[in-house]
Amino acid sequence: MEFLFEIMLQFVGEILLQVLFEFVVKLGLQGLGAPFSSPKSTLFKTFGYILWGAAAGGISLLIIPSPIIENNGLRIANLIITPIAAGSIMWLLARKKVRKGAPLVALDRFGYAFYFALAMSSVRFIWA
Repeated sequence: MEFLFEIMLQFVGEILLQVLFEFVVKLGLQGLGAPFSSPKSTLFKTFGYILWGAAAGGISLLIIPSPIIENNGLRIANLIITPIAAGSIMWLLARKKVRKGAPLVALDRFGYAFYFALAMSSVRFIWA
């Protein structure tokens, strides 16, 4: 039972780390990018969020250099589970923003949040 609890806690830690970095990037984009925003292609935005995610993964390695999940099999599962969870959380929060009439940024969409989290998880998987 302790082993199962430890595994769940490790996954929750990874998901929280991903969502925290996504919020930081989202706030930065809203505050700094709004005056310069112009319509960009979907491919350009996707590539940009992949680069932002990789950068966030590198920064997270400076803060937490060792892997949160130690088991290699679980780390591989984390590459699939965490981006889906982070994208879903961002999508659910975006639905609340729409109800309140708040403006959305691209990271509020599941796909962009997924690619951001996938890039961040990949960097952490390779170098942590």
